[in-house]
Amino acid sequence: MTPEKRILQVSNIVGNIYREKKLMRKYLSLRSVGRTEVLKLSRFEAERIRLRRKTDRGTDLAILTSQDTKVSHGDVLIATNKRFIIVQQDPEPVMTIRLRAIKPLSKTISVSAFIGHVIGNMHRPISMDYKGRHIVLPLQSDLEFNLFERLFSKVLDYVELKVEHEVFLPNYGANTHEHQV
Repeated sequence: MTPEKRILQVSNIVGNIYREKKLMRKYLSLRSVGRTEVLKLSRFEAERIRLRRKTDRGTDLAILTSQDTKVSHGDVLIATNKRFIIVQQDPEPVMTIRLRAIKPLSKTISVSAFIGHVIGNMHRPISMDYKGRHIVLPLQSDLEFNLFERLFSKVLDYVELKVEHEVFLPNYGANTHEHQV
C-alpha cells in the first residue's frame, strides 16, 4: 500500500512579507531554523485563480482563490510556527522607460502623453514610479525592445530605454490584458 500524498489547499492569502513588517520578522525567524518554503511562480501562473504546484521542499499545494484575488510576489500562503510558505515570482525581461529632464513643462506633458498612447495601444500592464520618473513594462520577446525603439523614435531624445531582468509587479489598476507580439 502506498502512502497517500497530502495536498495543502490554500484559498486565502495571509499577507505579504514586503508590506507587513510582522510577517517579515516571522519569515526571517522561521527561515533561520529551516521552516520556510518557497513556491516559485511565473507572473502568468500567479494570475491564475486555480493552480496546483509544489514548493521548493516538495509540499503539494492547491491554490484556489476568488476571481478578484491574485497571488503576488512575497505573499504568504501558510504561516504557522512549523511551516511558512511564501510566493516568489520569477524575474523576467522588462523595459524601463526613464524620462530625461525636459524643459519646458509643455514638452514633458506631450512626451509623456505620447509614451502613454504607445503603451496603451499595445494594451500592456505597467508599473510606474511616480518619484523616479520611470515606467516599467514586461517584454514578451527579445525583438520587442527593437519594436519599442521604433515606436518611440520621435521621443528618443527625451527618454532612456533599458532592458533589465526583474520581478515585474504591475501597479494596481494598471494591469490590463496583453496582446501577443
